Amino acid sequence: DTEPTAPEPEPAAVEPEPQPEPEPAKRGRRKRGRVVAPAGPPVRRIEEVRPVKVLKTPAGETVVDMGQNMVGHVRLKVRGPAGTTVTLRHAEVLDKDGNFYTANLRAAKQQVKYTLKGGGDEVYEPHFSFQGFRYVAVEGWPGEPTLDGLTGVVVHSDMPVTGRFTTSNPLLNQLQHNIRWGQKGNFLDVPTDCPQRDERLGWTGDAQVFARTAAFNMDVAGFFTKWLADVAADQQADGAVPFVVPNVLTTPEKRESASAAWADAAVIIPWNMYLGYGDERLLERQYPSMKAWVEYMRAKAGDKHLWTTGFHFGDWLAFASTASDYPG
Repeated sequence: DTEPTAPEPEPAAVEPEPQPEPEPAKRGRRKRGRVVAPAGPPVRRIEEVRPVKVLKTPAGETVVDMGQNMVGHVRLKVRGPAGTTVTLRHAEVLDKDGNFYTANLRAAKQQVKYTLKGGGDEVYEPHFSFQGFRYVAVEGWPGEPTLDGLTGVVVHSDMPVTGRFTTSNPLLNQLQHNIRWGQKGNFLDVPTDCPQRDERLGWTGDAQVFARTAAFNMDVAGFFTKWLADVAADQQADGAVPFVVPNVLTTPEKRESASAAWADAAVIIPWNMYLGYGDERLLERQYPSMKAWVEYMRAKAGDKHLWTTGFHFGDWLAFASTASDYPG
C-alpha cells in the first residue's frame, strides 16, 4: 500500500502592481459627416477577354497580347514550385521596334507579383487595383506561359448598354468601337481621364465633353447622379469648381479650380442628363451648385461680362504642336 500524498499548498496570491491612472482623452474638434448609400452603380467584373497571342519581343521579353486595349486585371492560372514568383507588367502598346513600351505610364508601375505556394494549379486575380493595358509582359513563369494561363477581366461601373451605332463604313465602326471601350475603361465609379498612368483623376473637362455621348452608349443616370453629388461636395464656398473631382489636387498653397469649360461640368452635365433621361430631380438637386458656379463667373467677368483673369486650360492638347507648354 502507498501512503496518500499530501495536497500541494496553494500558491500565494500575488497582488497586482498598481497601474497609473489613464490620462483623460483629449478632445478635439472633428468634422462631422453623414454616411450615405452610394447612388451610383457598383463596379463589377463585366466581361472576360481571352488573349490572342504569346510573342517574344526583339528585346527578348515574353509578352501576351490580349487583342484589345482594356481596363481591369489579369486572372492567372499557374502551376509550379513553391516560392516561384510570377511578375506581370501591363502596357497599352509596343514601340515602333515591337518592344514593350511603358514610358507613357510615368511613375505608375502597373505591376502585379504572385508567389506560388506549390502543390497544384493556382488561380489568382487582384481585388484592389486595376490596370489599363493590351499587352502583358510575363516574367518568372514556370516553363512558358500559354494562352490558357491568362484571362483579361474587364472591370467598370455596371452600366447597361442602351445605344448602338453601326454603318457601312469600317472606319466609323472602329471609331465607335474605340469610343465604347474608352468609356468602359474610364468609368470606374469616377469619370477619369486615363486608366493606366499615374493620374487616373476625375477631370471635370473630360466628363463635361463626353457626358452626352456616354448617355447614348450606356445608362449613366446613376453614375452621374453619384458623381455630380461629389462635384457639389467639393465645390468651394465661392462657387469655384475644382479641376478634378474628387478634389485631390488642391492644397493650401495651390487652389487648382475654376477653369472655364472644365468647371462648366457643374452646369452642362446636369442639363445633358435631363435631356437624356427627362428626370427633373437631378436638376433640382444640383441647382444650387449650378447657380453658384454661374455666379462665380459673373463676379469674375464684372460689368464688362468678360472673364480675363485666372488660369484656364484653353484648347488643351493641340493637334499639331511641338511646344512643351502646349502639348500636341
